[in-house]
Amino acid sequence: MHIDILDACNHTKQWCVVLDKFPRHLRDIYFSPEWVKLHRFDPSTRAIMFVCQDGSKIWIYPFLLGSISHVGDHRLGKTWRDIQTPYGYGGPLSNTQDVGFVTQAWSKFSSWCQDVDVVAEFVRLHPIIQNEQWLDPDVRVMYDRHTVSLDFEELQYDKLPFNANTRNMLTRANKLGVRVSKSLDRESFDQFVVMYGSAMKRLEADEYLHFTQKYFQDLYKLVQDNGFLLLAEHETELIAAAIFLKGSNYLHYHLASSNPDRMVSGANNQLLFHASNIGYKYGLKGLHLGGGRTTDPKDTLLRFKQSMSTHTHRYLIGKRIYKPKIYTSLRDLWRQYYPSLIPRYGDRLLCYRYGS
Repeated sequence: MHIDILDACNHTKQWCVVLDKFPRHLRDIYFSPEWVKLHRFDPSTRAIMFVCQDGSKIWIYPFLLGSISHVGDHRLGKTWRDIQTPYGYGGPLSNTQDVGFVTQAWSKFSSWCQDVDVVAEFVRLHPIIQNEQWLDPDVRVMYDRHTVSLDFEELQYDKLPFNANTRNMLTRANKLGVRVSKSLDRESFDQFVVMYGSAMKRLEADEYLHFTQKYFQDLYKLVQDNGFLLLAEHETELIAAAIFLKGSNYLHYHLASSNPDRMVSGANNQLLFHASNIGYKYGLKGLHLGGGRTTDPKDTLLRFKQSMSTHTHRYLIGKRIYKPKIYTSLRDLWRQYYPSLIPRYGDRLLCYRYGS
């Protein structure tokens, strides 16, 4: 078995060559080098793909390898590391069901993690691909929430696959003169960034959703190559906008925001409907809308997405602790420094990253 450790910043071409060996439905944008390195927020973090190959059989795992050198003001005597998949969906992939090969790949990866001092691993699995089948059984997999998608084929019938209320919302937006347009220009993108930032502050969203200016600069490049921005306007004023990313089989609803002072009924429904028509023309299978802001099945964002969807998926996460004693000391140290953050982040595997 041959092992490669590819860096998204230095081995982009090799990474893409490996990914191209997989069937189309597995080559989603979340496994691309551009996506993984987009979420490299710290210079000490590496965007990596671990590759195991044996003849035509391949097992890959893209992730972020982070450094842990301090917790709060306390500098550790040694730099430890942790693993997490980027925002969105990810985890391992394989082009084979060969149990012997996949088991050997798990063993190689686990040994490497021990060698580079990985303390813990957090995996956001892909709800459509359902790639938990290629995850090491030592990783504790658990249900987090539902996500939903819209099958484009169901838009081709005379009657749209939505309930009466949703169809009325779409009609109402049309009657009110909501205009949806596709854009890739920088001025429109910057307008969206300002609107999105205001929304995250208003909603008191998690730290990881308050993206940096560099993130948006890099995201703009990614959107130009693999996506688009939709703008909803009413009476010449921007009222809502959303970024969509093109995957191999699905269009993905990435980030969205609305103007709270100019809410117009059906505007966000029109954005999603318009995006779906674009995705269908691209030859994609559907629009993956994702889930809610929380794990609550009655989450308002999830309920809205459900109203524009046809299918439901189970979003799973995975957790593994490689060095229990070190992990416990990091967690306890974090609790000492940030007691006020415990109610919000204390149950998260990589809790020690919040506030530091």
